[in-house]
Amino acid sequence: MTYLLWQIFACLLATAVLFFLLGWALRAWWRHKTAADNLITESERTSWQTSLEGMKSRLEAETSRQLAAEKALADAQLKPREVEEVVLVGGTTRTPLIRRTVQEYFDRKPHTELNPDEVVALGFVGRGCIGGQ
Repeated sequence: MTYLLWQIFACLLATAVLFFLLGWALRAWWRHKTAADNLITESERTSWQTSLEGMKSRLEAETSRQLAAEKALADAQLKPREVEEVVLVGGTTRTPLIRRTVQEYFDRKPHTELNPDEVVALGFVGRGCIGGQ
C-alpha cells in the first residue's frame, strides 16, 4: 500500500513540476513577445531613418571633399586627367560611395575587377622584397 502511495505521489509531483515548467516557459515566451513588439515605434523608426540619412549625406560630402587621391596627385605633381587608370584596392573600395566618388573625380570608371585583398597582399609582399634587399 505504501509503495502505491509513493508512486501516486511521484506522479502527482512530476505532473506539478511539468505544469510549473510549462507555465514558466509560456510566461517567458509572452514577456519576450511583448518586449519585442514594444522595442521601437513607427515614429522612432522614422526618426532613426532620418538620422541615418543625415549621417550618410554628411559622410558622402566628407568623402568627396577629402579624397586621398588629391594628396597623392599633388605629391606626384599630376592632374586627374593625366592618370591612365585607377585601380581600387583595400576593403573600403568595395563600397558604392567610394567607387562613385573616385569615378566622379577622375572622370572615368575605376578598375574594380581585381580582388582588393589580394592586391594589398601582393603589394605588401612586393614592398617587403624591395625593402629586404
